[in-house]
Amino acid sequence: MSGQLHPYNILSEMAQFGRDTAVGLPAQNEAQEYWSGIAFTISGQRYIAPMGEVSEILKVPHFTALPGVKPWVIGVANVRGRLVPIIDLARYLGVDSKSLMRNRRVVVIEVNDMLNGIIVDSVEGLQNIRVEDYIEETQAEVPRSLQEYVAGFYQHHRMNFNLLNMHGLVTSDSFMAVAS
Repeated sequence: MSGQLHPYNILSEMAQFGRDTAVGLPAQNEAQEYWSGIAFTISGQRYIAPMGEVSEILKVPHFTALPGVKPWVIGVANVRGRLVPIIDLARYLGVDSKSLMRNRRVVVIEVNDMLNGIIVDSVEGLQNIRVEDYIEETQAEVPRSLQEYVAGFYQHHRMNFNLLNMHGLVTSDSFMAVAS
């Protein structure tokens, strides 16, 4: 037994070898804070809505047209058992859409248990943007009807994304006045 090593000694030697040869963790530079949002386009302009304001993104669903509403109210659709008004945001803004209806998407916004389906030209997906890339000014290209809902923009990958307050938009008096 004198020639054999005790299991405890073997484990101790292995642990010491691990400590002696371990490479240190890389030094981490200053951690960057990121902001997440869903990016989309309307009439060639890029917008982004905070992640917490978007419930889901859909293809334009089958909908039923409604009589006596403004032309930007496309209709109402049944989405998973809930009635969702479908609103064409480009028409609401008085601008031309750059996309065919079959290629457009619906960004669903839920405010106070009420859903709104907002048709946009395209969705560019989830964007994680450095908080420091935010510029607090409204770009000249933002339509006048949206300027009060755009607080500024993010510069990300050499593109500008106008920060759109969707909750403010869908609860505004002009947006809620759908009767023609």
